Amino acid sequence: MTTMFQKHFTIILALCFSAALQIKAQTHIIDSLKNNIAIAKTPSAEYNALIALCDKWKSLEADTVYKYPFVAKELAVKQQKNEDADFADYYLAACLVKKNKLNASLIELNKLWSKYNNYSNGKHNLHNKIPELKATVFIRTNDFKSMMNSGYEWYTISEKNNDTVGEISASTSIGTANLRTFKYENALQWYYKAFNLMYDEPYKTMFLAPYANTAIAYLYLKKEDSVFVYCKKAIEVAKKQDNPGSISYCLRQYGQMLTEFNHLKEAESPLVEALTMSRSIGDKHDVLINTTALASYYAKVPNTKNGISICLDGLNFLRKNEDSDLDAKVQLFQSLSENYKVAGDFKSYADILDSIAEVKEKIYEKNAATDLAEMQTKYETQKKENTIATQKYDLARKNSIISSAAVIMLAILLSGFVVFKSWKKNSLLKLQEMALENERKTIEAVTKAKEDERQRILADLHDDVGGGLSTIRMVSDLIIKQHEKIQTVNDYALKISGITAEVAQRMNVIIWALNSENDTFLNLCEYIRQYGYDFFDGSLIQFECKLPDGIDDFVLSGLQRKNIFMCVKEALHNILKHSDAKNASLKIAMKNKQLNITVSDNGIGLVNKNKFGNGLSSLQKRMKEIGGSATFESNEGTSIEFKMDI
Repeated sequence: MTTMFQKHFTIILALCFSAALQIKAQTHIIDSLKNNIAIAKTPSAEYNALIALCDKWKSLEADTVYKYPFVAKELAVKQQKNEDADFADYYLAACLVKKNKLNASLIELNKLWSKYNNYSNGKHNLHNKIPELKATVFIRTNDFKSMMNSGYEWYTISEKNNDTVGEISASTSIGTANLRTFKYENALQWYYKAFNLMYDEPYKTMFLAPYANTAIAYLYLKKEDSVFVYCKKAIEVAKKQDNPGSISYCLRQYGQMLTEFNHLKEAESPLVEALTMSRSIGDKHDVLINTTALASYYAKVPNTKNGISICLDGLNFLRKNEDSDLDAKVQLFQSLSENYKVAGDFKSYADILDSIAEVKEKIYEKNAATDLAEMQTKYETQKKENTIATQKYDLARKNSIISSAAVIMLAILLSGFVVFKSWKKNSLLKLQEMALENERKTIEAVTKAKEDERQRILADLHDDVGGGLSTIRMVSDLIIKQHEKIQTVNDYALKISGITAEVAQRMNVIIWALNSENDTFLNLCEYIRQYGYDFFDGSLIQFECKLPDGIDDFVLSGLQRKNIFMCVKEALHNILKHSDAKNASLKIAMKNKQLNITVSDNGIGLVNKNKFGNGLSSLQKRMKEIGGSATFESNEGTSIEFKMDI
């Protein structure tokens, strides 16, 4: 055991040392660039040195690089070089992304894009830098619709002006928007469009994202060999670019892919190296994401002691950085809860679930406050416009006193126009007030709905988990009394094992229903399909599942998903226990906006129809709760059909 620990520790230490060497080399470059700023003898030379340092923003801690764009812009303004000032503004927007000030960054980028969204002055570096950084902002804010629209605009402009770099970058951005909206085949088409444009050697090492994102697309398509080919290619390109931030990202991705395909021994090394590099760089967002990835790995190994330890380190890091990414904080809490669950510490697990709910509420409140501030700004602007209009009206009235009859008539017409405008603006203000009131009511309704959902989940946990645990305790008490009845003790032990497995499965269903990321029809289909194959694995029944083809995804509530799944689960259990069937099938279909799920077998049919009547009543009750129905037929087997209008 000691030898294994020493070997494990030595490997991690070597990885940390390797990462430190890469960071040290990068630090030497940064120090050299800072020295160039100090020794610059002319404003132009100082500006160029500042921009060269700003260009390394991905490898620098946000607070370190944040001051340099301001100094560069001041120099550009003094020399009346507008284009140089725009470059400084671009790097300011990049620093705002590093500091997770995403809305502020997007405002700066939109201002710049209004100047550089055409090629009137020829090709320019900012033509592609600006939309590329905008895509990063859209990814972090999960605004994939805007990302898609921006990508198409970018691609059209680049293609029109024969800008190959722009076409490659835009294709990658559109592919990523498709990837994040689960359209994996579409994503691959755009990535391969980018690869086809990367025909020259410089292009092959200039672009990292197409390789990394293609690996992700193949992950969801379950093509393991392709995943690792593109993961390794991404790491190779990142190292050629000599960018520690990109190397850290690619190593984390590689480790996660290895974990996903159960290559657990190989997965730890890249994940540890990625976290070490991000800590050395000081990028807050990457530190949290890499911590989450490594903690999730330890939960799967399992090595929950290490997983819980690095999660707690991450929480300490969050406490020191109040402006940290709340979405990253949620992911960190989820990894910590996963480790507590695997470790069997259900009290801590429940506490972390409460913390996750609190952080999500903060995210909602933060977004609501941002929207309110934007509306307040619009209101103040409107108010100033009204004041200006009134002043113009007063001036026109004074001039009308000394004007001729024609001028008086013109003033009257102008007055009528101003009155009309004022009435129109007042109407708009009233509409805005109504919108604010509606928003307030919506927030109250959402808050109440969230609280109702939480209470329902607590009730489920109490009923499902509490009941199972009570039974386990009762059976355990019986075991204590069975001193000499070995077979009876064994029977009770087997019963405890079965109850424990059932309680764990119920807990998984509740957590799955709670997770809002699973609120889609396609996720429900995949969850049911996987459960069916796992359930009949090892039995004598041949199971087949048919899912719908070409159906657009849509949102289902946690209650809808949970009730549908529980009905399907009970139907499958009845087949295994009572049907004596050789074959069982599950078919999910959509027809005329109605969800149809049919569970059937070729068994002996219903021997005791009265008994099944009670079971059907339970199924019908669950489906009725979500506005659906459950019916059955028994003819050379049994068929149960669940229906629900969408």
